[in-house]
Amino acid sequence: MSRFWIRAAAAAPDTADLFIYAAIGREYQDGLGAREVIDALRGLPQSTRTIRVHVNSLGGSPFEAVAIANVLRDQRTTHGRAVVTIVEGIAASAATVITSAGRPVQIWDDALMMVHDPIAPTLGNAREHREMAAALEAVTEQILAAYRWISPKTTEALRALMAATTWMDADDALRNGLATEKVPASVAIAASACAPELLARLGEIPDRYRRRLDALARPAQPGQGLDVGAVYAARRAGDPVPHQAAARRPGSIGQLVQRYYGAGVGDVGDVLLRASARGGVE
Repeated sequence: MSRFWIRAAAAAPDTADLFIYAAIGREYQDGLGAREVIDALRGLPQSTRTIRVHVNSLGGSPFEAVAIANVLRDQRTTHGRAVVTIVEGIAASAATVITSAGRPVQIWDDALMMVHDPIAPTLGNAREHREMAAALEAVTEQILAAYRWISPKTTEALRALMAATTWMDADDALRNGLATEKVPASVAIAASACAPELLARLGEIPDRYRRRLDALARPAQPGQGLDVGAVYAARRAGDPVPHQAAARRPGSIGQLVQRYYGAGVGDVGDVLLRASARGGVE
């Protein structure tokens, strides 16, 4: 079942609520692709003046996240709509790129955020590993550009937060400029759509946040909890995550997007390719 939906706000006919309770990227079970967000935004009536984006996600694909962030920001800068992003539960990894598109960026008082350097599995010779490293550096620059939309911190300070794999509660997120308002949690939320392999890519989780993340993680099987500690014990013993091997990796971010979206790049790929051509999202 999809964990992404959009609906008109009952009390405010000019407001639409967009819920991203999903992993980012179609490669994950129940994952959200940028095309779904684009299609949903295109379907909004002209009378919609405010879009509230509710986020509860462990992240996923940085390529999809940058595209989603760009189209949400475009709703503000081109279409004149207000975009409010709300961290409900958790916004980790690529999900924090999406939340950066809002003005304001709200965070529930018991919610979490996490930022880290982008990760991608590689398989190949030394040249192919260098090509992927260059692509990841380009993605890092795009993520930093998105964070600068909202955070007053310097690029160097934001880069340090990513390099350190920084977990944040609501107050930390405010101090780091990745959220602008702390709001009281209003309702009990559904569990986040979380492929177990995402947990193994988030780095070590501080003990004080692990119980909260356990409560947010979607059960691996119906009626069965996901033991975050066990995931990390297995990770330390050797990567248990089955990665899809990519025999050859493209050498530029443009080529990477072309490979990711296929020959017919279309709307989503065009967004990223234009951003790449001008040195990152703005």
